[in-house]
Amino acid sequence: MSIELLQQENLDLNSLNKCSRKNKIIRRKKYKRKSNYFSKMQNSLELALQEVAYSHSAAVRWTKLCLSYVEFVAPTEASREPARLMRLLAEYPLGLKREELLESFYLSYNECSTNRKESLRICLEKIIQRARTIFSKYDLTIQYSKDTKKYLVMPVFIME
Repeated sequence: MSIELLQQENLDLNSLNKCSRKNKIIRRKKYKRKSNYFSKMQNSLELALQEVAYSHSAAVRWTKLCLSYVEFVAPTEASREPARLMRLLAEYPLGLKREELLESFYLSYNECSTNRKESLRICLEKIIQRARTIFSKYDLTIQYSKDTKKYLVMPVFIME
């Protein structure tokens, strides 16, 4: 009697092993199909990112898209100073010089004393650094062009 029970349990275990093997094979096939699908998407995404990297108008559109995405996904982050700075720089695709940026960002900048202007300049530099770190996860960065001496908002993957 006990031998029959052991044989029955052994048969049950074998059938379970076969079922689990079939499930693994099915899962592998589905996974392969998904990876093919994503590789096809990846090719079109790479082409789109190359267009953004080499076309100025596409980069401007990408910047506006990323900023609207930030406003949708993280509204509290979009209301802070780094986001306000990014939106301001996005309005000027050719960039802003430091003085123009200070005048636009701080409305009372022109009426301030020299010491206050210097402290506002230091605050702006800190905000720029924070904006670079925060918006890098949204594929945006602030670049300073040494040739034109202007600050620009650019996608992270721009080729130089």
